[in-house]
Amino acid sequence: MTAFYTIASIANYFGVHPATVRKMIDRGELKTVRIGRRERISAAELRRYTGTVEVPENSTTGTNENVTNDSIL
Repeated sequence: MTAFYTIASIANYFGVHPATVRKMIDRGELKTVRIGRRERISAAELRRYTGTVEVPENSTTGTNENVTNDSIL
C-alpha cells in the first residue's frame, strides 16, 4: 500500500515552512500527484528525493495525515 503525504506534513518532516516545499515542487525537485483536488507527495517520491528507504511515519497532526489507496477508494 502506497502512502501519500500532504505538503504540510512534508514541511514538518524537513523542518521547513510549507512555502519552501511548494517552491521545491515548483522547481521540479519534488513531484506531486493529485488526489481529487489535493496535491500529495508519495512515499516513493520522498524516498527518491531523500535517497533513503525511510519515510516519515504518521507524525502529523490535524488534517496533515498521510493518505493511503484504501482511504481514497
